[in-house]
Order: sequence, then C-alpha cells, then structure tokens
Amino acid sequence: MPRVTARPATSASARANRRLARLVVALLVSTAGLLCAGGFGLWRAARDGEALARGAAERALFAAARALPSRFADPAALPADPLDPARFELRDGALVAPPAVRPWPLSPLDPDLDLAPPLLELLDEAARAAEPEPLLDRAQAMAQRLAVRQQIAVRNAAAWQAERAGDADRRDLHLAALLELLPPLAAASAAPPFAPLDAPPAAPYASDFAGALLLAALHAPSAPLLAEPEAALASLEPAARGALLARLAERSPPAEPSPAQPSPPAPSPVAGTLHAKWRDAAARVARRESVAALLAPHLPRLAQRRTPLLEPLGDGWLLYQPELGERDALEANDASGVGHGALLTLAELFPSARRDGDGHGAGGSGDGDSGGWRLDDPELAPGGPVRLVAAEPLPAAALPLAPGLGVVALPLPPPGLLASTGVLATLLAAFGAALAATLLLVVRAVRRDAAATAARSRFLTSVTHELKTPLASIRLLSELLVERRADAAKQHEYHRLLAGESERLSALIENVLDVGALEREERALAIELQPLAPLLRDVVKRVAPLLERDGLAVALSLPSEEPAASAAERLPLRVPLDRGAFSQIVINLLDNARKYAAGGGRVEVALAARPGGGATVRVRDHGPGIAAADRASLFEPFVRGAAQADGATPGLGLGLHLARTLARRHGGELECVAPSDGGAGACFELTLPNGAASGGGGGEREGRDGGGG
Repeated sequence: MPRVTARPATSASARANRRLARLVVALLVSTAGLLCAGGFGLWRAARDGEALARGAAERALFAAARALPSRFADPAALPADPLDPARFELRDGALVAPPAVRPWPLSPLDPDLDLAPPLLELLDEAARAAEPEPLLDRAQAMAQRLAVRQQIAVRNAAAWQAERAGDADRRDLHLAALLELLPPLAAASAAPPFAPLDAPPAAPYASDFAGALLLAALHAPSAPLLAEPEAALASLEPAARGALLARLAERSPPAEPSPAQPSPPAPSPVAGTLHAKWRDAAARVARRESVAALLAPHLPRLAQRRTPLLEPLGDGWLLYQPELGERDALEANDASGVGHGALLTLAELFPSARRDGDGHGAGGSGDGDSGGWRLDDPELAPGGPVRLVAAEPLPAAALPLAPGLGVVALPLPPPGLLASTGVLATLLAAFGAALAATLLLVVRAVRRDAAATAARSRFLTSVTHELKTPLASIRLLSELLVERRADAAKQHEYHRLLAGESERLSALIENVLDVGALEREERALAIELQPLAPLLRDVVKRVAPLLERDGLAVALSLPSEEPAASAAERLPLRVPLDRGAFSQIVINLLDNARKYAAGGGRVEVALAARPGGGATVRVRDHGPGIAAADRASLFEPFVRGAAQADGATPGLGLGLHLARTLARRHGGELECVAPSDGGAGACFELTLPNGAASGGGGGEREGRDGGGG
C-alpha cells in the first residue's frame, strides 16, 4: 500500500497562515500608529484651545475686579425708595428715619405721668359699676383741671367703656374728644428734624395711644390719626403693636366663614382693610427696627468712615456710602458722620446676577454658597461673565472684593468631544484595548488554525495507521483461506477473525463519516421503541471475537438473567432509540476497552432499568483506568487521555466523542465515572431516556440492524 503523507499541504497551509498573521499584525500596528498620531494632534489642539480660554477667563476676572468696587460707591446700589425699611440714614453718627415715617411724638405735656389717686379710684370703680356713666362724668370733670395727658387717659377709658356697653353715641362723643386731644402729626414740627429710631417711646402714653388707634380704626377710619400708619405704629412697643394688629384681625371679616366656627358678631370691612394695610406697615416697621438693632454696634465705626463699605452683616450685606463735605475731603482724619446705607441681599446688590447653573436669582445669604452667582453685566463685568462667590474663607482662585465676597473666573466651556483631553484619553484607551483584543483574537485564531492543521495531520496519520491494521489482517487471513493453508478448525477461527476485523474496519469508517455528518446535522436518527436486551446481546456477540483475540473476555449481564425484586424488572426493557446509533455507541465503548485495557482480562457489560424509567448501560474494564482530571475532556474530538499523549496506543480520538454525541441526540447522556467497587479500570455509563417495560415475552419487534446508521 503506498504511503500517505500530508506534509507538503500542511507546510503550505502553515506558511499561508504565517503570512496572513504577519499582514494582520502589520495592519494593526499601522492603524495604531495613525490613531496615536491623530490623537496627539487632537490633544495639542485641545491644549492650545484650553490655554486660550484660560487666558480669556483671567482677563475677564481682573476686569471685573477693577469694575465691581465702583458699584459700592454708586448711589444706584441703594434702594431707590427712601421709605424702604432696608435703607437707613446717618446724621451726626445717629440713625434717623425719613420724615414720612418719623415716630409719633409721644412726649408727655405734663412731667407727672401718673394719674392722681382719686382719679384712678373713680376709673377703677367705673370699670366695675353696672352704670358707669355718672362715675365717668365725675372723672372727666376732675380731668378738666388736670394736664392734657390725664384728660386723654380719662377720655380713652370712657370711650372703651361705652364700646363695651354698646352705646355708640356715647362712644363716638368720647372718641371725637379723644382725637382732638391727641396731638396731630403737624405738632411733630417741634421735634428734632431727625428723631432717632432707637429713642424709647413714652410707655405710659403708649397704651392710651394704642387704644385711640384701635377705636379710630373701628369707628373713625378717616381720622387724621390713621393717615400715616407707619408713623403711628413706630411709636408703639412691639407687644402693643402686636396686640393692636390682633384686635384688628378679630374685627375683620373672615376670608371663608366656617359653619363650625361662626364669624364675629359684627365684622367690619373697614377694619379688614386697615388690618391688611397696617399689617404691611407693621412688617416694615419691624424690619426697620431689626436693621437698627443690627447697626447699633457699628454706628461709631460707620460715623468715622470716609470710603464706601461692603461687608456681611446678619443674613445680608451692609452697604454704606458716606457723604463727605469739602472740609471732610481736605481733612484726612475727619468725617462728617453723615451717610446713607442699606442692609441688602446679594440679589438686591447685584440684580443682574443669577444663580450659576440654574438661572435663578442670586441668593440673599452670605453663608458661602459654593455654587456662586453668574454675573454678566457689561458694566460690572466688562471682560466677560464671571462668578461671584460668597464664602469665608474665599477660594484660593478668588479675587477679594469685600470680606467674604470675591470673584472667580467661570469654568472653561466644555470643549468638543474630540477636543477634550479626558475624552481623548478614553478613546485612545478604548482603541488600544480594541487593538490588543483584535491582536489577541488573531493570535488565537492563528493558534487554533495551527492546532487544527496539526490535528488534521495527526488525524490523517492515525487514520492511515488504523486503516492499515485491519486491512492487513483481512488480507493475511484471506490469503491463508484462499491458499488453503489452514485446517477445518483454523478456517472457522479465521472466518471469525475476518468478521471481527471487518466490523472493526466498518466501525472506524462509520466513526469518521458520522462525526462530519453530525456536525453538519446531516444524519437523521430513526428512533423507535426497541427491546434493549436482544439488541445489546447482538452487538456484544459481533465484537466479542476481537476482544477475545486481544485477551479480553466479555461478561454480559441482562435484567432477565439476574434475580430481581419485582416481576416488572425481569420483563424485556423497551426504550426509544435508533438501532444503528445504539450499536455504534456500544461498539465504540467496547473498542475503547480493547485498545486501552487489553491486559485487564475481562470487560463487563451490564444493562439495568432506571428507577424513574429508561435504562442504563455500563461498560467496565479492568485496565489502567482514567485519571479523574481527564474524564471530562475525553469526549472532546481528537482528545485522548494524558497516558496516551505519546501516541503509543493507536486511535483517532473520535470514538468517545461520537458516542456521547449520539447519546445526547437520543436525549440521554454518556459519562466516564469511577468504578462502583472502587477497583482499577474505567467505567462508562450510558443513560437512555424514559421507556416502558412491556408485558409478555417473545413479542419483540426487530428494528434495523446495527453498525450503520
């Protein structure tokens, strides 16, 4: 037989693979170089763009730092309304209120502020009497000879007594007299032009003044006393002011009357209007008093101030602009103590500023918001938008404008996708990873191709050897029989050997052809319900001569030949299978035992029913066995155990792979397990899917004979 060699084809294929690999690597290296060059160019462009943007931001920052201080000396920075409660005025180092809201002069007209004891007794008795009018008339007669202050107290008590008694005529009479006694606003001209806001009101006079205000609001809303609510409320202490507003709210009509809580007996629409008006006036007065309280510790310092000032104070920012006369401008160490100022939020100080990032107005607190406020006013930020930051301490990059207030450059605008160094680094890393992965895949593909080429070479060599061995035996035995060089006994033995070698050759060829057909899914199985015991007995009988020739005896164990616990287990097993495929599985398992366990002496084949249905076929030899680490990989194509890696035992490495593939096509499984008795050797266990135990014997249906498929 001519020698078959695949070396030239293998060498040509290997050379082609090497050329392809070199070409792919060259392309990958070239592409990587181009990407690196392009990335470096983009990085340079991004760096130059960032440098230009950084320079523009710094120029805008210094331009804003030069322009913003002029805002502190600009009168337009103060509230335009002189009555704004946040605004204040200094005269001679003292706070004064605008003339329109100057407090009502409550200075008494009599140095004796207390009522005479007889008058107090009369008023107290009138408050408890069922008919107080005579007593009040006596008190008024006594008050006519007293000071105006005491007359006001008596008239106020009489008016409120009539109000409680429901005598409207008597109440209006006393109220008219009371309003005439109260000094009108014009009488304030005798007071200093700028009355200090922190001057305490005359407390004994204030209670009668508050009573007169409430009665006038309820029953004489057109009285001159009510024309300037801020001036009137400024004369009262906070407690009296709150009580007055509460009583007005009681006499106001409810917004939505509730059936469960009826309205007051006599709601007054006029009182409701006055309550809303005076409530706003009281809020402004309270705000002005709060500003005065915050400024009180700083008045001496402000009086000496000769330059504009901006600094945090409370929840806002103190802005003060001194008024310097000609003498003040000449004297370096003198100041007039005159100026204007306001306690503002940053939103009021910089109306054009907005919260950076969300478009809202600037915050009012000086608590150091880390976000800051974007300022893009051309007059205050002539170089471009900047960011105001209120923080203590200021960030290192901020230029200070005032204590706790600075300006920083806006962050650089986000560059384009390819101009960002971070994105470029990410892209380059991604490209590098892709290149490395591609190179790895190419190397693996080349290695797999080389391994496949080597496997094909080994396969061709093994197939050549495997084909030559049975063919040589068949040729030798045939020549002996043709030449009649054997007696009758030998002839029978030679015929048995010829049949076994033919079975071996047929199985070899079928294995090679079936592996390709199964991988291409071209082989169809004719699965029918088959009696398993006769089929297994027939396959073992056909292969037994080859095993016996190599010194192996076959021991077949079938369920019907063993003692069983029940009659069902002694019945012939029927399972759905393809006869030819099943025969091929068993032949491959027996041939595997013949090759690797020839010195074991015995091969055991056992058939057993599974508890849940189906059947199990075990093929056990007593050879050297299989290492546990090799049991899973034995079923891969062209893979043999580590003990046969040197190729001393001939074989293709396809028999077990084909056997497991056919078993799984049946829905079963083929595994290599450890022998149950713990002895030496290998054990293969074939499990077949659920079948049925048929009743009765002798009715077995013969399927197609094995071997082919």
